[in-house]
Amino acid sequence: MDFTSENYVGMFAAEKAVKGLNLKIVADNSQTSPGLYVMLVPKSSPLTSIAQLKGKKVGFPAPGFNFGSMAANILMKPYNESSKDFTTVVEPFSNAIQALATHQVDAIFTTEPFVTTAEAAAGDRVLTDMLSGPLAGFPDGLLGHQRRVRAEKPENGGRLPARDDRGAPGSRPATPPTSAASCLSGSRR
Repeated sequence: MDFTSENYVGMFAAEKAVKGLNLKIVADNSQTSPGLYVMLVPKSSPLTSIAQLKGKKVGFPAPGFNFGSMAANILMKPYNESSKDFTTVVEPFSNAIQALATHQVDAIFTTEPFVTTAEAAAGDRVLTDMLSGPLAGFPDGLLGHQRRVRAEKPENGGRLPARDDRGAPGSRPATPPTSAASCLSGSRR
């Protein structure tokens, strides 16, 4: 692998799981914005707070540690709860409407455009914006490489491309990777 574009949480989890992966962050690639990731519930749900997820079935696109479960842990911490207090049901983002309508889950972590689609098609509603509070402006995407690239690419003199803080059109300037790492204590080498 020469370069990767991925999310911070996935990168830190991969580094922990794959010994010798040795990834290095070059720059932020994208930052979150309000409403991008939310916890949805059906229109008729009695749930009004993320603190009420204890004992419920909650959909996430992947099992284990991921951005959704990390965000839930951070937002549930003031209530002395975490993702261990609910049952995780693996459901892809695109299955949000069906999973809620058939009661496979009581709530589901999802992203746009599935949020808008679920609100319009089924009247589902946002229980909480997963990018609120301590996660506002969270840098979620990164550009990275394996540290061995410098040694294996002598044609570029071992240099990496210059960092470009301008980002994509309409994006915010990049922030230091320590912003993401501070939410993931102990995960970064």
